[in-house]
Amino acid sequence: MDGELLLGKEGNAHEVGHTVVDAEERLECGCGRRGHWEAYSSGRGIPNLTRYLAELRPDLREETSLALDSGLSAKDVFEAFRRGDPLAREVITWVNRFNAYGFANIVDVYDPELIVVGGSVALNNQDILLEGLRRRVEKYAVNSVPEIVLTRLGGNVGILGALALGLGLEKKIPLR
Repeated sequence: MDGELLLGKEGNAHEVGHTVVDAEERLECGCGRRGHWEAYSSGRGIPNLTRYLAELRPDLREETSLALDSGLSAKDVFEAFRRGDPLAREVITWVNRFNAYGFANIVDVYDPELIVVGGSVALNNQDILLEGLRRRVEKYAVNSVPEIVLTRLGGNVGILGALALGLGLEKKIPLR
């Protein structure tokens, strides 16, 4: 913020995955709390959401090609989505809605000039997740929605960010 890395008093200011996007608290996050963004849209959360929706919608459960066991991965869900699987399509509809809520929270709380997205789910499925994202976020955000782009640092973004912070180089990394 204003050229400084925002950490917060406990070092968790950047943990936007723990913002609440589901007031009904349907799914549990890895942290043990319910309704958090990452419980619905992360690599671990998407399989849980898929199993939840399969229970909620027996009609979709009967039509899906997805194996709903503990081996189900987010990659499986996106591949099924691309094949037109009805359960996977419903899951991604929910993921996109929760992503819109989460990004709108970021826009309204931080009012950023740019949002840079990383993580394997987004990096491997930008066609599905980023297509139309700005329009979906504009439905909920009060502030103007900035450009939302994928990180240029690829799958190493987390480790590189931690390294930059540890070396005091966080201000020297260009965002665009």
